[in-house]
Amino acid sequence: GADGQVSAVLDFEVAGLDLRVTDLVAGLSMAVDWEEPERAAEQESAFRRGYQRVVELDAAEEAAIPALLRRRLIGSAIWRAGRWRLGLSDLDEVRERLAAIPA
Repeated sequence: GADGQVSAVLDFEVAGLDLRVTDLVAGLSMAVDWEEPERAAEQESAFRRGYQRVVELDAAEEAAIPALLRRRLIGSAIWRAGRWRLGLSDLDEVRERLAAIPA
């Protein structure tokens, strides 16, 4: 606040130093409905326009986006499998995450 006191705590679950493009990929993975191709293209475009108002990515970062999105989906499937092994998710949830990973 104005008096220097902490007025809120933001919890990003996993925070650390990383590539700038990783923030865009995280946002895209959460904000875009990838199962609806027509909506996905529109949503991705809108999200990227907003992001690029603040951060302009270079060509290498742009080229990395598809691989980083795929890696994030793989990580999500692994996380869900861990929850399944602990009895906190069912196997169908793991299968759904695996099916969402593009070939």
